Amino acid sequence: MGFDVIRGRNWDLSTNVARDMDGAVRLATVLCLLLVTTFCIWALDRGFDITDEAYYLLLAQHPESVNLYVSAQQWVSSLIWLLTGSLVTFRAAGMLLLVAGAGILSWGVSSALTRVELTLSTTAHRRHILFACSVTCALVYVETINFSPSYNLLASAGAYAATGLVLLAPGTRPLGRWALLALSGCALAVEFVSKPSAGAATFGLLALWICLLWPGWRTKVIGIVVLTAGVLLSVTLLLVSNTTFTAAQVDIRDGLALFSLVQTESVSARLLRYVNEYFERAVHAFEQNLLLLAAVVAYLITRRRLFFLLAIALVFYTLVRIDYRLGYTGHYEAHFVAQTELGMVLLVMILLVSFPAWRNSPRFIVLLAGLVLLPYTVGVGTGNSILTQIIATLAPWGAAVAAIATLHYDRRSDQVLVLAMVTVFIVSFSLQTVTGVVRAPYHLVQPLLLQQFPITVGNLGSVKVDAETHAFVVALERAAKRCSIVPGTPFLGLYNVPGVALVMQAIPPVTPWLNNLAQAEVVLRRMPPESVHASTLGILLDDKDQAPPLPTAFDSLETRFRYCGTSTFPLLIQQVQIWHPQPTAQPALSGTHKATP
Repeated sequence: MGFDVIRGRNWDLSTNVARDMDGAVRLATVLCLLLVTTFCIWALDRGFDITDEAYYLLLAQHPESVNLYVSAQQWVSSLIWLLTGSLVTFRAAGMLLLVAGAGILSWGVSSALTRVELTLSTTAHRRHILFACSVTCALVYVETINFSPSYNLLASAGAYAATGLVLLAPGTRPLGRWALLALSGCALAVEFVSKPSAGAATFGLLALWICLLWPGWRTKVIGIVVLTAGVLLSVTLLLVSNTTFTAAQVDIRDGLALFSLVQTESVSARLLRYVNEYFERAVHAFEQNLLLLAAVVAYLITRRRLFFLLAIALVFYTLVRIDYRLGYTGHYEAHFVAQTELGMVLLVMILLVSFPAWRNSPRFIVLLAGLVLLPYTVGVGTGNSILTQIIATLAPWGAAVAAIATLHYDRRSDQVLVLAMVTVFIVSFSLQTVTGVVRAPYHLVQPLLLQQFPITVGNLGSVKVDAETHAFVVALERAAKRCSIVPGTPFLGLYNVPGVALVMQAIPPVTPWLNNLAQAEVVLRRMPPESVHASTLGILLDDKDQAPPLPTAFDSLETRFRYCGTSTFPLLIQQVQIWHPQPTAQPALSGTHKATP
């Protein structure tokens, strides 16, 4: 007893303190959910990105014109566009998909918790905090790009739903179990056609979960067979309703060749890079939070009140101690990595402090491991840093920390410290999301707060943009009117300006994704010569107003095309020239193709 007094092991918090902290966490999760949801709804009609989001929109609007791809996201997003028909409702549909997927995930985790060998909080409390944390973290996706359904959004939503359904299945009757697994296969199919590498990785994780969490080998085998059948049948239905097996084989093969002209990294090199990036950033993350880690470890070793109070203070201090926690204004990738690093540190420390509560439950350990790994399976295949993808698929981490928060703890001080870290985890991501109002989003020049000028963009409907983007759209509309460019005109954006096609209601043949000369040459070879010569061109000049290298088909640009006008791309402050094929063209210009109105 004397040694315990010296070590502080007989000290603990009162039951009232633990109860009050538990109530505070529930209140914080509800407030964070309301705050983030309100922000996301407010942001739905703000901003117009002419690069990535425009690419997703063109795929959804014109899936029949796309025949070079590595992701068949248009098979799914085109159905969503048919149901929505405007930019704002299209984004709203994407947001609802994430909310629904995260809700199913939280429901599945709640069901799985009833089958672990642990003492838990009440069902109502557990479901409440799981839903709030999962959905709040799912909506952090808005930091990457708005909610237009894309391969990343569809992969995340599909993975959430598939995981939740697999976790729900064991708690139902046999017929219901197989039905839920078949539905999980449908959700996995959406992930697979949108992002094949992610779909395959997530399928592997769920199959492993079935093997480890389900009773009886016969049930496990049947479960995996039903899940596989659901995936294959759903993928087949999506394929035959959009194309043929032969055409899809050719389009994907040639799409991979087109993709390799931009992404030259081999699969093995990319996977190795993921590992190196992860460990490098993990070391950096813990170095940046070394004092907090030391305080938590000191508390776990000594159980002294001093170290407990220091750990609590340092946990909450992380919310304000570094600028980018509350609204970073630098490069988006650095912001995402910084966020993921903080989340990683908090998650690891939550696991450390809560370890005594779940160490004797193998099923809970398997459940936690899967939730921690799920964002990485969805991120597999990305050309970006693997850590930036966590922001796009954060709901499983939200579900993991919420599940830990609902466990029973022998020491109330452990419970309070875990609840404090869970609160900071959710609050930090919520604050970083809503402070996006003062941060320029991905590929936009002004913060969302300054996206306040209404304008109608093609057939996308009304959207609020910044002054520079408003001028950009107006100038493009003027150029289209000058050359009588009608909706449905074939369009080639040279290079990476697909949004110009949306403004002019033009249709990029073969693919809207043209990033360089080599890609353009491949695309032109897939087009009939008459279509090539009938295409309107959008040419992005460099920062010295010089034209990029053009495909050989356009060597005599000035003699066969009419110059329609120029607009300034706000992000790069570079000119975009519009050229339209005309039987009566203007006289030849200089070799740089720099035009004068």
